[in-house]
Amino acid sequence: MSSEWNNLRRAKRQNLHYGCRVVDTSGTVLGTCTICDISDGGARLQLRDKLTVPDAFILHLSNQGTPRRCCRVVWRKDTEIGVFFEKDGAARS
Repeated sequence: MSSEWNNLRRAKRQNLHYGCRVVDTSGTVLGTCTICDISDGGARLQLRDKLTVPDAFILHLSNQGTPRRCCRVVWRKDTEIGVFFEKDGAARS
């Protein structure tokens, strides 16, 4: 990623390699993914097993389902997506 792009970010990203679950807004687990990097406002996720992710979903950061983040997809590329964490906690479809 170019340094120009990094300078446009509002929050510093922390590199990470952490497994999590993608859950739709009705509570159905859609599959698993890996957080590649994360900031206060969003994350970059590596998708597994050709996982199809809706535009809005809930990201469970543990097997117990908490903590969790309501997410909105802001970009898609091959097997990666970028997500924005909804501040009000409501994932919208």
